[in-house]
Amino acid sequence: MSKITYVFNSPPLSLNKEDLYKEGSIDNKILPYIKAISDAFFLSNNFRKHLTVVFLTEIDDAPYQIVFKGSELRFLGPSFFSAAHLLLRAKNHILNPKSKAGKLTPGITVLKQDIQGIIKEHEYSNWYMVESNTTIDRNSVINTKENYKVFLFGFIDNGKFGDSIEKLFLRTLEIDEQVIIINYLIESVE
Repeated sequence: MSKITYVFNSPPLSLNKEDLYKEGSIDNKILPYIKAISDAFFLSNNFRKHLTVVFLTEIDDAPYQIVFKGSELRFLGPSFFSAAHLLLRAKNHILNPKSKAGKLTPGITVLKQDIQGIIKEHEYSNWYMVESNTTIDRNSVINTKENYKVFLFGFIDNGKFGDSIEKLFLRTLEIDEQVIIINYLIESVE
């Protein structure tokens, strides 16, 4: 089975615990990114241990990677609330690492780093940028069986990834919906 990394280019993480329990208090820009974490790991009631999700965000104007490593991850359920609570723990860890609320769950690491760290770490991987458009290029995923694949969600192609990146065009969908379709296409091959 291929090792797969999903990179979510999320808006700044301004979430707090009170937001989870007040309807309409979570910013609609970040909501699909939080949903996409659980959607990435759960497909047909199976947990995808071969997957790593990198949640790129900003906290207090500094770039961070919150990394969810499937083979080590604990306490993530298929619900939005489960993913949101794990993100809150990571945020609390950044703001106050010695606090009880800042204790990281196994399988989650936090790095003060932007996309450049991911580019360097995966320089020999096969890269795919998932973009919203009116078509879907199903063969791009199905016909590739490389050992390492990196899928980018929520990025605008500004040339920083180079010419070797392949683009997958999906109809206009939210990030969490794009993740579900890519999961389905990958699972149909492997």
